[in-house]
Amino acid sequence: PMKHVSLDLGDDMELYLGGKQTTMGYIKASQFQKEAFFEHHKVWFYKSGDLGLREGKEYYCLGRKDEQVKIQGYRVELAEIEFAAGKVFPINKHKCLAIQATAGWELHLVTEGVKTDTKVTEINSHLPWYMHIKQAHSLTEFPLNANGKVDKKQIIQQLGL
Repeated sequence: PMKHVSLDLGDDMELYLGGKQTTMGYIKASQFQKEAFFEHHKVWFYKSGDLGLREGKEYYCLGRKDEQVKIQGYRVELAEIEFAAGKVFPINKHKCLAIQATAGWELHLVTEGVKTDTKVTEINSHLPWYMHIKQAHSLTEFPLNANGKVDKKQIIQQLGL
């Protein structure tokens, strides 16, 4: 951590940031936002949403706890894009993938069981410009991992992204 920043690790492996720079919360915060801030030993902490681990005095960030990515300085929750796709394809399953490309992150939508290539403009009309998907793909069926969850790594491999 930087000087004057406290770092802690929760039981769920979430990284907590604290110190003088941390606020007690947001004005007119939702219950979810209120739960992101807490006081511990007279220091205010913020639940970062990042997963981490600690080895000795060193902390390591392992990635996001949720499916949030940062694109062009904006925080993007991939589920919001999947929700917008549901407005266009209400009965299908959708997965949004953030793919690292040469020019930065690209958002790709994958829909199970229906051709989506002609609907990119329509889906994007439900989203702010920084959340626009670059391309839509379809698979007959989503691959599942051993836990029965959609396997995004396998989707990326199948689509050659």
